[in-house]
Amino acid sequence: DWNNPSQKLEPYTYILKAESCNLLRVPKGYANGFINIKPKSKLLIFSTSSLDESKLDDIRFDPNYFTRVIW
Repeated sequence: DWNNPSQKLEPYTYILKAESCNLLRVPKGYANGFINIKPKSKLLIFSTSSLDESKLDDIRFDPNYFTRVIW
């Protein structure tokens, strides 16, 4: 429910490291976010949507909304 998601959803947490050359695929229908652990870290994001399409699918939540996510 994008209008009123449960605050008790269990988050998936991944740590991506440059040394591992990891990729993370986030399937359609999942909210996602990220933080940099190391200063000057860079994240490259690929999308199957155009920029115009992605503007129609931009749903934002308050960073403190989900009680089990540690930012």
